[in-house]
Amino acid sequence: MLEYGIEIQQRLANGILGGPFQCDFSITLNSVLYEISIEQMGIRKTSISTNESVELDDLIVVFNKLDMLIMLGERQFIPIEKAWIIKNGKSVESKELDSKITMRLNLFNSCDFTIGNHSKFLSFDQYIDDNVFLKWIKMLEELDIVHPMVLYSMADTGMPIDCKTAFIIESFESLAELIEKYNKSFTKPSYKRGESLLQKCLCAIIKLYGEDIFQKETNTNIEKFTHILKDSRNRISHIKTKQGRYYLNGSESILYAVKLSFLYRHILLTLLEVDYNFYKSQITKLVNDWENWNGILEKFLKKF
Repeated sequence: MLEYGIEIQQRLANGILGGPFQCDFSITLNSVLYEISIEQMGIRKTSISTNESVELDDLIVVFNKLDMLIMLGERQFIPIEKAWIIKNGKSVESKELDSKITMRLNLFNSCDFTIGNHSKFLSFDQYIDDNVFLKWIKMLEELDIVHPMVLYSMADTGMPIDCKTAFIIESFESLAELIEKYNKSFTKPSYKRGESLLQKCLCAIIKLYGEDIFQKETNTNIEKFTHILKDSRNRISHIKTKQGRYYLNGSESILYAVKLSFLYRHILLTLLEVDYNFYKSQITKLVNDWENWNGILEKFLKKF
């Protein structure tokens, strides 16, 4: 019998989760076998058990990485309602575990524009297994600070939306390096003096992975579009007199925080070898819904 672990219960603040969904697998990390089970029907219960005594922090780290992987498909973090330690096959309350859960980083608090089915690609049971999870753990190490930066940009942190969008845009220069490592047909763009590496990366990545997300922008003028994105990021890199002539306004920043985060999640799922056919129709529907939001996209494209 597996003797030690944690059990986490998550519930939406308003509404219920779908289901029934279930996912069971095991992985070995640092010579320790972890048995993982995720069950969802209205609420979600995740148990992570080991065949030996390990540090509580190690179990929480595994759960947090799993939660981040689920978020790629669902685009929001589900609040933790209760947590227990598993000892000798029994779940018991633990003040130490409760304290550590309370201290989770703010990036796990999803902001308004990420919440709900208007951003969900697919359910965890459609793509998560031992192979994908192990790849994800390695990818998180490679992404380093980039992924937390993107998650903070989608979190309820009080940061203004234009700042959040600027940080998401910034991530694509680093993301190009990850794509180059996993996709041998992609080469990170080179650039000459006076050119923007970020804009070139955005252009190349959108052409390769963003056809279903940025079709209207690319059909209008992809160079102008990526130039605007680059200038929007430059607001956190230069004083005002050094900025370009146009950048995203408030409502446009919301729209492109959403669409760029769609692209970011889609790329990571693709690099994890999750079949795009699982969620292609869903992503097309979501993009269409957002593009019809308050006429923002139509007005924006007229500025090209």
